[in-house]
Amino acid sequence: MDRFSPLFTNAEFGIAEPRPAAAYFYLYPLTSEQLGNLAYFFEFEYTDHREPASYAGALAEEVVRWPEWTDENRPRLDLFQTGSIVLITDTRACALKPSFVLTGLDAKIYLGCDTAQTPRSIARLLGSVVPEMEVHALLESFRDARLMAEIDGRYLSLAVWRNRAARELQANAPVMQVLQESRSLFNVI
Repeated sequence: MDRFSPLFTNAEFGIAEPRPAAAYFYLYPLTSEQLGNLAYFFEFEYTDHREPASYAGALAEEVVRWPEWTDENRPRLDLFQTGSIVLITDTRACALKPSFVLTGLDAKIYLGCDTAQTPRSIARLLGSVVPEMEVHALLESFRDARLMAEIDGRYLSLAVWRNRAARELQANAPVMQVLQESRSLFNVI
C-alpha cells in the first residue's frame, strides 16, 4: 500500500495495522516509529481477516503460466469465414471437438453474437423468420459446445475472428438468402 493512497488515508476500506514494508528495516537502522514517518510503502492486515492468497492463488498460477502461451502451441479458439461458411477451430483443453463448420442459420446466429445478444434480439435480427425458441435452442447448443458464453440470458460468441474483413462483407447478406442455405451443418470436420 502506498502512503498517499485512499487505502492508507481512509479507514473505511478495511485496512488495519499499517506498518513500513519489511525492506525498510534492512536499509535504515531506525525504529519502527521512525520508519513509519519515512516510509512510502506499507504492509497491512485486513479488518475482516481475509487472506487474498487463499482466493487469488489460481489466478497467480495462471499468470506464471502466461509465457507458455506465447508460442505456437497455445490454446486457441479461432474463427475463419469464407463466404457463407464459418470454420471454428478449438485447441483449448476444454474443447469438445477440434473444429466446427457452420453454414446457413447456424453461421448467421453465431456471427450475430459477436456482441452479447438475447434469443429475442437474434430472432429480430433475422427478421422474425425463425421462431425465438429455435434460436434459443441453437444458442444453447453453441453454449454447450463451449463456443459461446451465456450470462443472464445473453449469449456471446467466444471465437476470435482471424479474417474479419470477410465477415464484414458477409454480414450484409440478405437474411432470406442465408435461411435458404443449409440449416444444420453444425458438424466436425
